[in-house]
Amino acid sequence: MIIESEEVLVKNGTSILTILLKDENDVAVVPVSDSVKWHLINRPMYGETPTVINNRSNVAIASASTLNITLSGSDLSFLTTELSNKQVRRILIISYLYNSANGNNLSDKVQYEFKIENTYV
Repeated sequence: MIIESEEVLVKNGTSILTILLKDENDVAVVPVSDSVKWHLINRPMYGETPTVINNRSNVAIASASTLNITLSGSDLSFLTTELSNKQVRRILIISYLYNSANGNNLSDKVQYEFKIENTYV
């Protein structure tokens, strides 16, 4: 599932992103214990490799159908190559396993894309 948020976060600020995890039938699920991980990357230009932001790769989080992920400080900073930009896009990727009537330990990912605004440019 890809979610494109219109919400604009403030550079170096704090924000709590709330993500609802669902199964293949669009029903909320509680993921398999210890299976939820998240990653924070920039939105690369076509053909470029994404950059992990603030070492946020494979971050474990407790299993729940609704996840609250707090991003702050360096999570919401700009890369050196982005400093002249007014806005940048980031992608939060959440991967998890869940059980449903169609099977156990099914894998899924949520891609949550959002903007960060540089209020000092």
